[in-house]
Amino acid sequence: MVRDFDRQRSELKMQIRKSNTALKEKNEIIEQLKGEKTRLEKRIAIITKNKAALRGRVAENFLSAQAVARASKNATVTTSTKDLTPQNNEFCIMNAVDRGRHISQINNAPNVQNTVDIVENTDTLSDNEDVVAVEKEITPARFGKNVRWNEPLTTMTSISPSLSARSPLDYANPDMKLILTENNMVGRASLYRSEKDFTVYTLTHCGCHFYEYSNTDTRWIHSSKLYQVNYYGQAGATTVEMCEGKLLVRHFLTGQLEIYRGGGETTLMTPDGRRIEVIRDKSGSVRVEIYELDGRVRIRGRDEAETEHRATQTSCHRMDGSYASHIISDDSMEWRSPDYTVHRFKNGDTKVRLNLTDTSITMLVMDVGTVKHLSNSLDRRLPKYCVEWGTVARKRSRVIAATHSRVLNQL
Repeated sequence: MVRDFDRQRSELKMQIRKSNTALKEKNEIIEQLKGEKTRLEKRIAIITKNKAALRGRVAENFLSAQAVARASKNATVTTSTKDLTPQNNEFCIMNAVDRGRHISQINNAPNVQNTVDIVENTDTLSDNEDVVAVEKEITPARFGKNVRWNEPLTTMTSISPSLSARSPLDYANPDMKLILTENNMVGRASLYRSEKDFTVYTLTHCGCHFYEYSNTDTRWIHSSKLYQVNYYGQAGATTVEMCEGKLLVRHFLTGQLEIYRGGGETTLMTPDGRRIEVIRDKSGSVRVEIYELDGRVRIRGRDEAETEHRATQTSCHRMDGSYASHIISDDSMEWRSPDYTVHRFKNGDTKVRLNLTDTSITMLVMDVGTVKHLSNSLDRRLPKYCVEWGTVARKRSRVIAATHSRVLNQL
């Protein structure tokens, strides 16, 4: 009897030990699975976040580029293209072309009856242009984003004396009237106003032309009429162009920078500092150089073959003599060419120096832009800073206007 009891007790103890061992092993497996689950969840979260950020950057860059590209190819939205009522009068309107856009000029022609064509003002731009993306993962698409681009108003300086007996805006822009003219700290400013909009035109002390529109857009034209700078407040973009329409530089408030050259050669600097160069060699073949943030350079040729090497201090030597240089001291990039130099700082701020006019243009991501004459051949006593634009400039104009200027008070 005692033996049977001892035997049963020994068997029970053995079963308990086996159960405890099995339980311990299962607990260890459960802990391992929990740890693996936690690691997988963290990894999935990181991958999802990176993919979302990448899609956001790609979408932002693509939408901004396409909105600006499509808007620049469409007719301008100005006060002269708003719902005007056809009028019969004794003036014959002859069309002249300014960079592909029609500007009305007025000549006296008695006993001739004319009807002014109505141009419909619409907030939707056409989607006829396709955008070709450099990156494979970016596919062309069509969007209906609207950006308003204003054309400078015709001023007395662009009308011959024989045509200036009455204000040209009475004809070119019948709903825009000259309200006030004054001399201020920038130059001679004229305020034109309609029922809904206004435009301030300033002939600066240094002879440049500056237009400020009620939709926050601005346009600056150099006194030599070689260059112009367009600021598009709604798109958050600034462009530097030749006055005949050739685009040189486009800068966004996100820090994205685009440089355009002849033959389809371009430079794209993304907000995070990634650089994509499209280069054409002497034979006419095109290659794409992609500069990664870790110092690697991936080069793709026409046959889609890709090579990789480490980036050097200078790169992208082109046939026109331009090249890119990495400034190690502040980790910035500079593109040097015979006609201009573009310097982009690490935070996205950009400076452009125009060598032909000895002018410096600054475009900051904090929505500030300035034009500075490095040397003024007209009068050394004139200020070097010509004009400024952006939110900060408008706020400063309001402060100054409170006591000194009635024209700038409109801004």
